[in-house]
Amino acid sequence: MFYLKNLLIETLSGFIIVIPFLILFQIINRKRNVSYLHIIGTYIYSLYIFAVLSITGIPFLNGINMSFTINFIPFIDLANNFTQYILNLILSIPFGFLLPFLWTKYQKFKTTFLSGLLFSMSIEISQLFCFRTTDIDDLIMNTLGTIIGYIFFLILKRTFKFMNYFTISTNCSFNNTFSKYEALIYLLIVYLIMFFLQPILSEWIWNLFLL
Repeated sequence: MFYLKNLLIETLSGFIIVIPFLILFQIINRKRNVSYLHIIGTYIYSLYIFAVLSITGIPFLNGINMSFTINFIPFIDLANNFTQYILNLILSIPFGFLLPFLWTKYQKFKTTFLSGLLFSMSIEISQLFCFRTTDIDDLIMNTLGTIIGYIFFLILKRTFKFMNYFTISTNCSFNNTFSKYEALIYLLIVYLIMFFLQPILSEWIWNLFLL
């Protein structure tokens, strides 16, 4: 219960300050009308990224520590920690679904697959600096979860035509450069805010709860 409460506070405290940056980015780079459904989807995507980074653990500016605990042997602890493998799998399913759901460039399997692989890899590398274990199993299961999410997208897209209203082409509505890297920009905004500002906001909200 304490873990869930802590996770909720960590996520909401950071996401509060993410929202103004997302709005500013959308205002600056908007050229033509964009579906409000797509805009809503980007907030869901950003909140999801924030939740993932909160769960997996990334270093903060005031808490960087070197910790080279690395496992290079795949599935070495599968029998004893099967639940954790499944949770890592489930954790990345939304990533594989949201990318092609919101941006046409990720409707190519290779693009989504590589994005999921690199995203998971960046998390594992960052865990070298915050007393977490960098594990090849996490990389494998997260990437597999991304693939499953992508498959879910393909199945649902054929069933529910309204999903097209959430998707934006990389060649319309936004400045082409920004639209091409929009998913990455949102991810970086979230990560940078977590790194620099989230610890301050988290402490402030914790104090409110403890009053």
